[in-house]
Amino acid sequence: TEGRFYGFFDDVEGYKSLRRLRNLEILDLSSNRFNNSIIPFLSAATSLTTLFLRDNYMDGPFPAKELRDLTNLELLDLSANRFNGTIPTQELSALMKLKALDLSDNEFSGSIQLQGICKLKNMQELDLSRNKLVGQLPTCLTGLAGLRVLDLSSNQLAGNMPASLGSLESLEYLSLFDNNFEGFFSLGLLSNLTELRVLKLGSNSNSLQVALPEGSWNPKFQL
Repeated sequence: TEGRFYGFFDDVEGYKSLRRLRNLEILDLSSNRFNNSIIPFLSAATSLTTLFLRDNYMDGPFPAKELRDLTNLELLDLSANRFNGTIPTQELSALMKLKALDLSDNEFSGSIQLQGICKLKNMQELDLSRNKLVGQLPTCLTGLAGLRVLDLSSNQLAGNMPASLGSLESLEYLSLFDNNFEGFFSLGLLSNLTELRVLKLGSNSNSLQVALPEGSWNPKFQL
């Protein structure tokens, strides 16, 4: 609750006092009642590596302009808010050190264009689940060789699941269920994913067929 931060902000300056926190590296303001008005004052905290703003009262477009100067960010969590519109991935590409991005449980919509995120070669965890994203799964994701967690579940993605998913050899967790995928997908295409432990596939469309490879097959991941 907002009472948790009694005395945290300067009584006169309020959120403006955040501008003095230039050496702050980790900031967790999750599960409060903050709205978007706090975000512009975070831009001066350029040493931030970890920023949690999940479960607040934030809405409207993604605050790309306000966050673009936080170039030391390695983890950004804006989940469980009410952000909407498209995800401005080109602006996100400026956050070159980003390793984990969680935008789940918002109201982002439009085509899932991830070209900017695909430039973030340090990315290890990407969670865009529980939004309203449409379109086909971007094949550029296969360039993220260090990706360990990919969760795009509970959106409105369609088309075929690309065979190139099998090239993400660092994946440990892959969740794509509750979408509108169609076509044929063989689990044998994932046989190279030796680190995979959890796999969640499914579709709201009856047009998706997921098949096991022929012969004996003992995957290391959970089906």
